[in-house]
Amino acid sequence: MNLKGKCNFYFVLMLAVIISGCQQPDKNLKSEILILDEANIMASAIRESIGGIDLPAGFPYIVRVIESVEKKRIATFADDQFYIDSKLHPDPLTFRKRGVYILVTHNPLLVQVRTGNDIGLMAQWSGITAGPGYIAIQQKAVDGDLIQSVAGFIKSTSEQLPEKTKLSGLKKYVFNDLTTFLVAELEAFSIPSESFYSRYLLKPVLQLRIIELTSTNSWWISYAFLFIISIFVAWAINRLVFGLIVPRVNVKIKNLGQMAVEFFTIATFTIPAIASTIVLSGARLEDRMVLMYSGLKNIDRLIFEATSFVTPTPWYLVMLATVLFLLKSILQKPDLLIMTNLSPVDQRKEYYKYKKHNPADFVMTQIELDTGRTHQEEKELHDAPYTYLLRKHAGRTLYFTFIIGLAAWFFLPKAFATAAIWFWLVVLLQGLVVFAIKAGENSSENYKGEENESNQNGNSEADSNSQDFNQILENYTNLINENPTDTKALYQRGVLCLKNNLIIQAEADFSEIIDIHKDVEHTPYFLPALSNKIRIGLKAGKFKDALSEAEQLVESAPIPVSFVLRASVKLKLEDYESAMDDINIALEKNPDFAEAFLMRGAIYAEIKNEIELACADFRKAQENGMGGNPELDQYIAKYCSK
Repeated sequence: MNLKGKCNFYFVLMLAVIISGCQQPDKNLKSEILILDEANIMASAIRESIGGIDLPAGFPYIVRVIESVEKKRIATFADDQFYIDSKLHPDPLTFRKRGVYILVTHNPLLVQVRTGNDIGLMAQWSGITAGPGYIAIQQKAVDGDLIQSVAGFIKSTSEQLPEKTKLSGLKKYVFNDLTTFLVAELEAFSIPSESFYSRYLLKPVLQLRIIELTSTNSWWISYAFLFIISIFVAWAINRLVFGLIVPRVNVKIKNLGQMAVEFFTIATFTIPAIASTIVLSGARLEDRMVLMYSGLKNIDRLIFEATSFVTPTPWYLVMLATVLFLLKSILQKPDLLIMTNLSPVDQRKEYYKYKKHNPADFVMTQIELDTGRTHQEEKELHDAPYTYLLRKHAGRTLYFTFIIGLAAWFFLPKAFATAAIWFWLVVLLQGLVVFAIKAGENSSENYKGEENESNQNGNSEADSNSQDFNQILENYTNLINENPTDTKALYQRGVLCLKNNLIIQAEADFSEIIDIHKDVEHTPYFLPALSNKIRIGLKAGKFKDALSEAEQLVESAPIPVSFVLRASVKLKLEDYESAMDDINIALEKNPDFAEAFLMRGAIYAEIKNEIELACADFRKAQENGMGGNPELDQYIAKYCSK
């Protein structure tokens, strides 16, 4: 994507986020309390208890009284019921955005509070609907005083919400529908249930975290363990699928498949790990109740730290998070660090090998780091690709480090920031290990390359008459495996295969040389490879492809043989006049070009029926070294013997 396209994309994305944050409901709506109590058990008592409370404008209330709710579903039931009962409010849109929903249940004795999308995160992270203050009011209901608990929540929300939801600057665009939706989805992933995800992913992770918390009073070990397991599982799946089941799959499909496996495997383990932070913070009694009835062991020994979920991230954690993110981001690209120590020529060779063997990862890197290159940057990328990419990656990393630091400081609660820190620490350690391994492999390959370089010429110049064909082919293949950009070995193998009628392999080798010439460096074998590929196209009947390559040949090397080769393709396409023009250009450049005289004579004789001109060209071809050529002798016998 070019610079203009990226600017348009980011502009549209930013506009969408801002619009989602600017869809304001009626903030001047007069606040009233809608009590939904079909059995009329508590309605009058609730109205009496809240008689002296002044409700703020723009925050509609619903109080729903329910007799009984299954304890395992107590938290998710409140979430679902919020949207169901919002339809009963006179202004459902405003309620879903800024409403306060209070759910009262007699069995179990509990009062819960949910708030609308626009104020949900602010209410939760500021301690209104989560944390010690929230739990203290809930405890009144658990102790049997439901009315006082309801009145306490109405009073606390009416006093705190107007102040806590006043946002200015960047914050009001961050706490929008999109952000709230993403956090709500993460919270949904944190509640144990009977789903497949909960049974086989979330609950085992929660059990692991509980064991760690109750035995060591720490929680980073489980993060590290889960991430290491995810890396091992991704490696095992890739090894099984692409090493044993489908070992010969296309390299692009293989590379893309490996990336997908790694992404989904890591996500499978890290999502429940991060989601468990929410529920294990115990910032709401309903979350604790769900855990108690979920069948997890030792949950009764767990000491919940509700404050971590509602406490802002302190500055020292912000600094730690930004440093870890910076180091993690750099070490996630160990190849860039290692390859920048190579010479520009070796960088180009390694860059080509990377592009060839990791095509999907190569495309992702281009998308990630390509922010629209100037002509000078294009030159830098061609001359020393890894040096250029490291510079781009470093700039991008510093930018996102700054953004991450601001986000952690201004918006994230301590629990989320701490989870991110441990996650990044594990990635950082993984990057260090990969860096050490690849650095060792690189030095070993360099030594091997120097060792083999002295034997390269002797192996590659073997004569097919003195050695077995298979042995020669194996020699060339070994050289190419050592250095995929060895155009000399590729060309010699291509010619060898062409002579032995292995057309597909020959065409592949010539195509590889052409790609290397375009992407890595200019090679003297480009023109011979292109010429041979055109000849293969003529024999295979791929005339349109051959013409495209012949155009490229003429553009790259406007010499007589290039024009004659293009004329050969045009003759197959029955473009006789244009073919004649190319032959004439070739003869202007080289008046003694026998092959051009033979081709033009054939056109005169068989297409234009101008026999005298044809015979004159045949004689000139004969005089310039083609005497005894079977094709020429046949033409002379047919048209010029009379």
